[in-house]
Amino acid sequence: MILLLGCAIASQAQSPVQDLIKAALACPGTDYECQITNFTKIIELDPKLPQAYFNRGISFRSKGSDDLAIADFTKAIELKPDYERAYGIRSNVYLKQGKFDLALADLNKAIQLKPDDAVAYNDRGLTYRRMGNKDLALADFDKAIQLYGDSPGAYLPYYNRGLLRCSQGCAELSFADYNKAIQLNPNFADAYVERGAVYDIKRRFDLAVADYDKAIQLQPDLPRAFNGRGWVSHQQGLYDRAIADYTTAIRIDPKYATAYCNRGVAYSEIGEFDRAIADDTKALELDPNLNDEIYRSRALAYFHKTDYENVYRDTVVYLKRSGLKAKAAPYGIMIGYLGLRKSGDTTRADTFIKGWLKFVTPGDWSTQVLKYFDGQMTADELLALADDNNKQTEAHAYIGEILLSENKKAEAFEHFNWVKNNGNKKFVEYHISLEGLKR
Repeated sequence: MILLLGCAIASQAQSPVQDLIKAALACPGTDYECQITNFTKIIELDPKLPQAYFNRGISFRSKGSDDLAIADFTKAIELKPDYERAYGIRSNVYLKQGKFDLALADLNKAIQLKPDDAVAYNDRGLTYRRMGNKDLALADFDKAIQLYGDSPGAYLPYYNRGLLRCSQGCAELSFADYNKAIQLNPNFADAYVERGAVYDIKRRFDLAVADYDKAIQLQPDLPRAFNGRGWVSHQQGLYDRAIADYTTAIRIDPKYATAYCNRGVAYSEIGEFDRAIADDTKALELDPNLNDEIYRSRALAYFHKTDYENVYRDTVVYLKRSGLKAKAAPYGIMIGYLGLRKSGDTTRADTFIKGWLKFVTPGDWSTQVLKYFDGQMTADELLALADDNNKQTEAHAYIGEILLSENKKAEAFEHFNWVKNNGNKKFVEYHISLEGLKR
């Protein structure tokens, strides 16, 4: 984005400066070196021209040279302390660098200089959101929307307000904001992606796919659209289709940790455990704080590979990070225990499960399985407590695993076969039983 230097400035400039302005404006939109060269020559001829620094800063920012951009915006402000646009654009670069306090200071100054600047309120809302101050962010997005009215530019604060509201639970209000953003800008691919995610949460998979398809049509290189569409397929058990979309997302953005994580889970679902482990590992390499569940996912893949030391290692990390706050945490304890037991380290296995039994909820079904592991009840007693098919699937699978660890293969296979013939095929324990039958 090159901005005109202004008629008043241009009319006072010498002919060489005018020629350089024309040359800069004639540069192709993405030929940043051409733009920078011409603005540099203007600065050499007239080093007191703030607009020249501002425009060169725009080109440096577009090129990705953030520090040089900040230096030019700072010089423009030094020459023209009321340069509202320079404060606003410099704040964008600070925000990109994670320098939230500096971005906020610039936006406060920009709003002070121009109190009706909807762009500055939207950008300050983004800054507050990144700083974790959701109330002030919401107030600024509301103000930006008020200033824009129904003009097309309002699509952006509506979209940003939708994101903020969705981070607080994806209420109907966020859905309404995405609808408004799309109404104002029907070609805004990101809004379709986010609305697709809301449809996904509502289990309206057909509408979610339609929005992801539209986003991809508008912007074929948008990785989140492929990842979102892949996740819809994943939930429907269409794993090959899901893997294809995750793979496309990764090809577009090789650093997309979430897509690696999702593809890893999908690979586990189809028994491609080496690939699952590779993808989970890559996801954690890209983002060590992606989520806690990825450690449990990888532990399960290692379990199927009979790599029991790594099962225990990932389980410990998972439980250290999540504690028992996650719904699946007791099942992480089960896999960690079985990993230790099947590795032959029964002493450490017993110590491990006794330690965690102190913290689990006594009446929960998962606690009954853990008590069976600890020898506090028999297999028959556990089965008597399994009063629905889901619990029976889990009980038979885990009883089979214990019997297998005791080299009682025939008895173990009776339980695994029960799961194979009668169990819930969507459960992890169903797949554990199928793998158990192969041993």
